Amino acid sequence: MTAAAPAEGRGVGPEARPTLPVARTFKVISYNILAPKYSGFNSYCPPQLLDWAYRRPLVLRELDFHSADLIGLQECDMEFFSRELGAWMAERGMEGEFLPRNVGPVPGPTEGIALLWRSSALEAVARRSYVFAEMGPEVAGLPPEIADTEPWRKLKELGEGAVLVLLRHRPTGQLLLGAVTHLFWNPAFPDVKVLQAALLCGAMAAFAQEASGAAGQAASVPVVLCGDFNSLASKRLPDSFDPQVPADGLASGVYTLLSRGSLPPDHPDHPHSRVWGPGPGGPGGGGGADASKAASGGAERFPALPMGCSGLRLTSLSAEAFGREPPLTTRTASFAGCLDYVWLSSGPGSKLAVVSALAMPYDNEDGLPSMGPSAAARPAAGGAGDFGGGGGRRDGSWRDPLADIAFRPIPDEEYPSDHLAVGGELLLLP
Repeated sequence: MTAAAPAEGRGVGPEARPTLPVARTFKVISYNILAPKYSGFNSYCPPQLLDWAYRRPLVLRELDFHSADLIGLQECDMEFFSRELGAWMAERGMEGEFLPRNVGPVPGPTEGIALLWRSSALEAVARRSYVFAEMGPEVAGLPPEIADTEPWRKLKELGEGAVLVLLRHRPTGQLLLGAVTHLFWNPAFPDVKVLQAALLCGAMAAFAQEASGAAGQAASVPVVLCGDFNSLASKRLPDSFDPQVPADGLASGVYTLLSRGSLPPDHPDHPHSRVWGPGPGGPGGGGGADASKAASGGAERFPALPMGCSGLRLTSLSAEAFGREPPLTTRTASFAGCLDYVWLSSGPGSKLAVVSALAMPYDNEDGLPSMGPSAAARPAAGGAGDFGGGGGRRDGSWRDPLADIAFRPIPDEEYPSDHLAVGGELLLLP
C-alpha cells in the first residue's frame, strides 16, 4: 500500500508545535494593604518606611506586578481608592466597588474593602454590599432568638461587611461570584468572627442564586472569596486566648466552618462554647455544659446549634496548590500566622480548578510552604490535625511561624504592608 501524501500545510515537525494559551483562566489576588491610620501599630518599622507616601507607590507597583484580573483589597483607605487607585484602575481598564468600614478599630480616615476586576476579562452583571451588623440571623440559617445572645450583640456593634459582584467571564460567557471581606480583628472574639463568616456565606449563596437566575443561568455559580479572615488555619502553641491546644493543632472556628462546611457546637470557637465574662463584651474561655446564661448582662446563652455555610462548599486556593496553608501571611515583631485566604467553590460539579499559586517569599527553595508533612501524609479527615496544616507534634515536621520561619517583620523596604498578598491563577471548567 502506498502511503498518502501529507496534506498541504501540515509540514510542521513535533519540535515546532506551539503551546496554546487557555482562554478559561483568570488570576485572582487578595491583599491587606495596611491602611495609613493603622501603621502606628507597626512601631518596630522605621518611620520613613511606614509613611504612606513611601508605601503607596510600592502597593501600586505590587498590584502591577501581580497583574490580576480579580483583586480583593482590605484596609483600603477611602481617599486612596477614590484618587490614586482610581486613576491606576482607569489606566489599566479596571473597575471597582468599595465598602467603607464606618466602625473601625481606631478613629481616623475611613478605610474599607474593595473588589477590583479587569473589564476586558470580567463583566459586572450585578453588585451588592453588606454590613454584617445590618443582617438578621435568618441570613445564616439561625433562629431569631440568637439576637438576645452576647456574641450577636457584639456583632451588632461592628462595621465589617462584604462586597459581592456577579461577574461574567468574557472569553467563555460563564458566571462567577467575586467577593471580598475583612472579618473582625480581635482574637478574643472568635465566636463573633464565626457569626460574620456564617452571615457572609448566607449572603453569597442567596445573592448567587438570585443574580444568576436574573442573568438567565440556572446552574450553580462558582464563588471566589478574598479576604483577611483574622483566623488561623492551625494553632499549635497555647496562648492567652487558647490556653489549651491539642498537640496536633487547633483550627480556628472560621477556618473549620469554611473548609468543612459546618462547625459543631463543641468547637472552642463556636458561640455556644464560649461563656462571656463580666464587663462590656468580655468573653472568657469555653464554658461548661450547665451554663444556661452568659455571665454578662443576663443574656441568653447561644444555643447548641451547628453553624453552616448555607450549602456552599469551599476550599482554600493555597491549600489546594500547596497541600497545606502557608505558615504565615502576616509577620510583625510579635506575631506571625496565616490569616489571608482566597476561598473557592469545591466539591463535585465545581467549575473552578487551581492552575498556580503565588509563592511564599521565605526560606524555601521552591516557594512551597514549610509547614508540616505533605498533604498525602496528613491524618484522615476528622482528626484535629487535618485542618489546613500538617498533623504531627512539634517534632521537626512543624515550624513555629514566628520563631522558625526566616522572614523578617514587615513592612520594610520591599513589602509595603504587614500582610503578604495571596492568590493565583484559576481555570473555569466547562
